[in-house]
Amino acid sequence: MKQELQDKLIKKYPFMKRKKIIRYNADTTTYDLYGIETEDGWYDLIDRLLSKIGPVNVHQIKEKFGALRFYCDPIAPIENSELYDEIHKAEAESTTICEQCGKPGKLRNKNGWFRTICDECTVIKK
Repeated sequence: MKQELQDKLIKKYPFMKRKKIIRYNADTTTYDLYGIETEDGWYDLIDRLLSKIGPVNVHQIKEKFGALRFYCDPIAPIENSELYDEIHKAEAESTTICEQCGKPGKLRNKNGWFRTICDECTVIKK
């Protein structure tokens, strides 16, 4: 995801601020190292998810097998089942949203690579 979009999320959700890494250690997360590892089309989905789950320690946000993966631990008291239900809903919804542009998309498999992408972006990517 473009840095400017990540910065908007950090401004809206201060708990998303990444730690400055001086030396890699056991507390270093993939999120601290690489930020959000998706394309821009899932920005709104990630924004909605963050608004529902509240403060969390983010470990990783990425695309895997064409779907969103969101790994975290709660900071504030929240029912774990409630937290993970919201995450699972967003992960499932991601398979209906184009990761490139945010329009309705579908999960596609091209030569073993899975992506959720709309018809328009599929044509552009060829």
